[in-house]
Amino acid sequence: MGTKVVINNCFGGFSLSATAWALLAERKGGVLHTRESAWGTTHYIVMPDGAEIYNMHIERDDVDLVAVVEVLGTNAASSEDSQLEIVTLPDDVTQWFIDEYDGEEILREGHVGRAFDSKAVEK
Repeated sequence: MGTKVVINNCFGGFSLSATAWALLAERKGGVLHTRESAWGTTHYIVMPDGAEIYNMHIERDDVDLVAVVEVLGTNAASSEDSQLEIVTLPDDVTQWFIDEYDGEEILREGHVGRAFDSKAVEK
């Protein structure tokens, strides 16, 4: 079975619902925090060692992230600004990267010209 990667399939940007954040915090063994500001609500997880996990720190192939999206379903896991999707890479893909335009993402195989942005598939 290939590597599963979570991407955003609409304009807006990758983000999780509050419910997805809560489940992700539970799975990771951290505590969910929420901060309100003029720009909106920010969710983040504080881990037992003090490390903080924000939206931009979540690896898209993280097994806990994939499990959260699978358990909740893409609609419940998505925020109002996103539409999450799980893409499964074929077993023979060794490199991948996320190509993005205005928040809408496409998973690309290989790393031609983008080696510094690509992620190796861990087997």
